[in-house]
Amino acid sequence: MDSALTGNWSVFRSALTHIVLPALVLSSPSLAAVTRMMRADMLDTGVPGVCHQCAGLRLPERLIVAKYVLKNALIPTITLIGLRYGWMLGGTVLVETVSTAAGIGLYAVQSSVASDFMPVMAVTLVIGLNFALANLIVDLLYGVLDPRVRYG
Repeated sequence: MDSALTGNWSVFRSALTHIVLPALVLSSPSLAAVTRMMRADMLDTGVPGVCHQCAGLRLPERLIVAKYVLKNALIPTITLIGLRYGWMLGGTVLVETVSTAAGIGLYAVQSSVASDFMPVMAVTLVIGLNFALANLIVDLLYGVLDPRVRYG
């Protein structure tokens, strides 16, 4: 981010090329599960009479999928994304250690090897707060996707 903010685009490009492989390693298992869940939910949600009624009104298929089917299918998928986010946060420790990418996971490993427990506790706290914030965002998205969800 520092290179993008200062306008050093060659360093920014280099950083992006070095982050591609660790990002793929972290996201591939979650992407497979999320894709399967989204597909199953789209097939289940697309069956009710609302979609048939919309098709009978000759609404465009993209509108039917985007406004009715996708919105209802996203609710369980977003829940899965929130849960998988926690697994990916934990996976950063292993991926950053193997790829020697500088990040919070490698910092946690180096601190624990050096028996410096304050940084390990700080990393645990940061990852825990990040996961809690992600789940809060998931809960707030429920209300955006389904107006019948009430917070009280």
